Amino acid sequence: GTTDQRKGFDFLPKIAAQLPESHHLIWVGGKQHTGFSYYVEQVCERLQSGAKIHILGSQKADYYNYLALADAFLLLSREDPYPLVMIEAAFLGKPIFAFQSGGVREFVQQGMGGIVQNFDVRALVDVMTQWKQGLLPTDATISKARASQFDALVQLKNWEKIMTTNFLS
Repeated sequence: GTTDQRKGFDFLPKIAAQLPESHHLIWVGGKQHTGFSYYVEQVCERLQSGAKIHILGSQKADYYNYLALADAFLLLSREDPYPLVMIEAAFLGKPIFAFQSGGVREFVQQGMGGIVQNFDVRALVDVMTQWKQGLLPTDATISKARASQFDALVQLKNWEKIMTTNFLS
């Protein structure tokens, strides 16, 4: 995501501060050149303890490689109607951890990760920790099956059915 407030970039150092130093948080996406993004980047650089933060910027050529190497996918958006990247992470079988915003609550099902309400950073870290400790089971096959429901060919058939039912009958 871009390094802006809507994408929850400012949650990154708050989460990192509550995770062990052995963890790495990788932010992939376009960098905004604003006072807000500069401030958050400086906070990330100055963290004295916690997870390591890597702000990589846009990674068009290696995007899927970074997504594939991750243990899990963390979506920090404050608002996002139906994030494509969430579907891509699920297609790769990655557990998804997110705040309850936008399309996340409609997409993520039991066994796919964890969603927390109210942009509660502590609750999000707790859910991630439970997963890491094996207390919150996830299943890559559930995630992949859910993502496959949003394949372009599947959605084309859904669209054709809607058009036929509503406009051509």
